Amino acid sequence: MKEILLISDKGGTGKTTLMKMLVEIVGHSAVYADCTFTSTWKAYPNIIQEDYFNLGQEAVVDEFACMGCGDCEDECRFKAIHMFHGQAQISKSACTGCGHCIQVCPTGALSLRKVVGGKVIQKEANGAIIVYGTLQYFPRNGIRPVRIIRDKAVDVIISYQKKLLICEAYPGWNRLTFSLIPFANILMPIIEPHPQVFDFLSKVNDYQKNYKCNIALIINKCDLNPIVTKGILEKYPNWNILTLPYTEGYLNQGIDKLKPFILPLLVL
Repeated sequence: MKEILLISDKGGTGKTTLMKMLVEIVGHSAVYADCTFTSTWKAYPNIIQEDYFNLGQEAVVDEFACMGCGDCEDECRFKAIHMFHGQAQISKSACTGCGHCIQVCPTGALSLRKVVGGKVIQKEANGAIIVYGTLQYFPRNGIRPVRIIRDKAVDVIISYQKKLLICEAYPGWNRLTFSLIPFANILMPIIEPHPQVFDFLSKVNDYQKNYKCNIALIINKCDLNPIVTKGILEKYPNWNILTLPYTEGYLNQGIDKLKPFILPLLVL
């Protein structure tokens, strides 16, 4: 299986629009995973499957059984339990679901329940299968829901006997992106030409040296800062780089320019 990962240094660079272009160009030959938890694909009506996913478990208190002894508060190493008016109160943001409080409660007032994190949804769009997710809340460890979406997309690839996964990462060079990068054969940064972007590209370059993946850089709105665009082209002459100017016909012209850029990469 080959995997292309779309990344960006910030939001608003056109990464999601590029993802839609790839759906138009590559079509049903690939499976697409949107790991950004946005509403990009919500308007597409053709749902194939949707399932809830859990993000661990959390402690809950039976207020009728709790006698307010405070043993659970004293024993909780994560400071997730506090007494309020003689009742144990659980902080959802601090509770890890370890279950230690259940063992020390003398009345059995505490129990664990599964935490529903959101939905993972499969849809059909223009003949292609899109896998994306919705969140009921964003957990402290945001990596897990991101990986759930990708893992589901891999299951779809196996089921439909596809050979290409195109995945869109959360904006920024952060742990949500890091959790997806090791799987990628091709990193596709989508950027705009501003001076601060060189720091982001330097990190991408360091990663490429260590892990030997291919880079396919897209400079969106390249004509808004031609000096920075020229500097990027000169600094990374060995990268595959596509420049897209800012235009009202961006979507159609972008597809026309992206097609001869992306299709040769699929056979690398």
